[in-house]
Amino acid sequence: MKIVTRKNKLTKVVNPCSSVEEGEEIAKKLIEALDDFGGLGLAANQVGIDKAVCVVRARKDEEPKVLINPRCVDVSDEKVGYIEGCLSLPGKRVHTVRNKTVKIACDNWVNEIEFGPDSSELDADNYWKDEGLLECVCIQHEVGHLSGELITDDHIRLKREPVKRIKYGRNEKVMVEKDGETQFIKYKKAEALLEDGWEII
Repeated sequence: MKIVTRKNKLTKVVNPCSSVEEGEEIAKKLIEALDDFGGLGLAANQVGIDKAVCVVRARKDEEPKVLINPRCVDVSDEKVGYIEGCLSLPGKRVHTVRNKTVKIACDNWVNEIEFGPDSSELDADNYWKDEGLLECVCIQHEVGHLSGELITDDHIRLKREPVKRIKYGRNEKVMVEKDGETQFIKYKKAEALLEDGWEII
């Protein structure tokens, strides 16, 4: 199996599975592909299968979650920022905005399941370690694929407003970011990084 990387092949809404059994057979192939390619989730159209099935393996000690004909039935008003990659967009990392919680219904689940952070308080210490939040973001990512969405789409990607040029003192500390990595350093040291694609945030 190959990962589909052509955007025009990924921006179409897929067809529903005719049965749970059909979805389960596709899910087996997706899990095998996930083992081969790595990653935290995979949608059927990412391997050229035009069916509404995806798998998510975001929690270390759990089996992958299989979603057959998934439907989003509710989302939180509260949003979170995240940094996402995608097997279909190799090497690309995108700042995204996602719902903090999402409720999903699937043909292979008896009840709807709500996904969201494990911790009621997300802070700098646990934000990136919270497996519940990671899983929630992955679910939205993979279900989005089945609707033809990509993390580069305007309604998913975090849009940064143009910032007025601010003058900084040479010894004033600034936060700089590039590809998800951040540094808090003096402006005089940041100047060289800005020429190398870093941004002040």
